[in-house]
Amino acid sequence: MKKTGFLHDERYLLHDTGPSHPEAPERLQAIYQGIKDADLLPKLTLIQASQADLKWIETVHDNNYIQRFKATCLSGKTMLDYPDNQMCAKTFETALLAVGGILDTAQLVMSGKFDNAFFAVRPPGHHAEYDKAMGFCYFNNVAIAAKYLQME
Repeated sequence: MKKTGFLHDERYLLHDTGPSHPEAPERLQAIYQGIKDADLLPKLTLIQASQADLKWIETVHDNNYIQRFKATCLSGKTMLDYPDNQMCAKTFETALLAVGGILDTAQLVMSGKFDNAFFAVRPPGHHAEYDKAMGFCYFNNVAIAAKYLQME
């Protein structure tokens, strides 16, 4: 029987994009509820996120961008680079959890602990560029995970 990991962490809900934003906490809540309603939770192994080490994020993103993102969050501003990228004071920390959870889960799959996994994270991360946020994404989780797996 195949073993499936499910990366899900309530702390991903702390990333607040404001009212009427399409990338909202309700997206993850709906995913979790759908899995629960389909009685799939007993078939999954829940994985809680840990924060990524900045060394992995720096394999894909400029350090000046990383520091600018962090400072912008801490300043109380609610947008980074483009209006699509709405955020709050917790967004930087939550983005570190998204990357860390993905790296941990990818490692668990690669080591054979799981046959596969589903990653329910936010903020999402596939549009972010080397030195700017884009398309609701702050870190390019997909590219970071690829680098991580190549280097580990």
